[in-house]
Amino acid sequence: MPDGFGGGGVPGWFGGGTCGAGFGGAIFNHAGTVSLRNATLSGNSAIGGSSANGGTPGSGLGGAGSAALAGMKRRRSGRIINIASTHGLVASPNKSAYIAAKHGIVGFTKATAVEVAEEGIRCNAICPGFVHTSLVQKQIEDRAREAGVSLDKATRDIVLAPVPTKEFVTVEQIAAAALFLAADGGAQMNGSNFVIDGGWTAR
Repeated sequence: MPDGFGGGGVPGWFGGGTCGAGFGGAIFNHAGTVSLRNATLSGNSAIGGSSANGGTPGSGLGGAGSAALAGMKRRRSGRIINIASTHGLVASPNKSAYIAAKHGIVGFTKATAVEVAEEGIRCNAICPGFVHTSLVQKQIEDRAREAGVSLDKATRDIVLAPVPTKEFVTVEQIAAAALFLAADGGAQMNGSNFVIDGGWTAR
């Protein structure tokens, strides 16, 4: 358990001293890594798991998610925001485990949303396309090397091939979506997929 949660771990942080028993704000769940070609996830990819590297951590309401949900139920207010992916909606080759996990987050988000809706809690998923992280940069380099092309060409014609805008999603755009879902304007967003993908899924 990360040191920042203290001796009580995640449940103690939400239910005890740091956040208080009345926690009813918002929780933002995101973690996951993918291995291209091997089509495997690192860590625990089981829905409901709480692994820092799994496909559906916390969003399955294990660990931080379940602890936060208890406080939200007491206050009859709260927002659960899960990061899924465009790959929670569509598929690409050589990423089967990652895609299965992200589809699991989308489905679990919907199930959670309908289960807690009458308790004043909203649960939604954000589904971003490619973000230019170090992981994606490594994928670009690998694909460029395999195809014998420049990094720019691999970026545009291989990695961003399905994206009409040919642009990466930014962290700031994802944060803006999360803030909307956590604010009053998102009060009737429930069980939805907030898609930020440059038109990928419009094809």
